[in-house]
Amino acid sequence: VDPFDMAAYLRDGYRLAQPINCPDELFAVMAYCWAMSPDERPTVSQLIVCLQEFHTQLTRYV
Repeated sequence: VDPFDMAAYLRDGYRLAQPINCPDELFAVMAYCWAMSPDERPTVSQLIVCLQEFHTQLTRYV
């Protein structure tokens, strides 16, 4: 995407596709952050909780 077209691209709802090695849970958090309305995006506190929970789940399997 041309950098000059990025605002329109995002306004139209386009977002990054889920990378191949990105776990579904992490991509869901990313998508949550990309909500069109700022009111629908997580606060920093909510984001910290989500990421801590994700980290806890990962460490169970490592």
